[in-house]
Amino acid sequence: MAAFNRALFIALAVLLVAIGAAGTLASIGRLPRVDSSTALLPPGVRNQWHDWGTAAWLILAAAGLVVAVLAFLLIRAQLLPRSGQPLPDLLRTDPAPDRPDGPAPGRTRVRTTALVHGIQRDLTRHPKVRRASIHLGGDEANPHLRARLELGDRCDVDQLQSYLTESLARFTATSGLDPTVVHVLLVPTSRAHARVR
Repeated sequence: MAAFNRALFIALAVLLVAIGAAGTLASIGRLPRVDSSTALLPPGVRNQWHDWGTAAWLILAAAGLVVAVLAFLLIRAQLLPRSGQPLPDLLRTDPAPDRPDGPAPGRTRVRTTALVHGIQRDLTRHPKVRRASIHLGGDEANPHLRARLELGDRCDVDQLQSYLTESLARFTATSGLDPTVVHVLLVPTSRAHARVR
């Protein structure tokens, strides 16, 4: 789906550039077989445009603003990772005691925010990780983890990836969650963004 969206955006961009270039060339008389005085719009459209007067420009500006806002939202949805709904808090039920006179079974709630803070602290222990932003999504059976790491200069990505693997192993051992989807966005201070999957 992402590849289709990118191809669609490219096709629309090429089409708009071609239309704009053709209109510009026609207006200055540089388009072959088209006179610069030739009207590019049908007579009915031109007459309606003149009848509307100033309102035509206001409508055009409003339509352009709406298209620009929609395009911005569409591009942002494509470029930013989709975090989705946060992981609900975990509920752990203590097993029933062997003796009937023992304490009643209880329930333990593990806050998702506590898990997020825990893995954030673990990741920022790495000397080259300046800041870590974590999102836990999905559900207990199919948890998703998305991380955005801001890195210092001259970070060894291979060594960092090894540290990430160890950190995820500690997270699984502590929480009992084994993320099935892991997205890590690395943000170096002096290089272009790099994504590790």
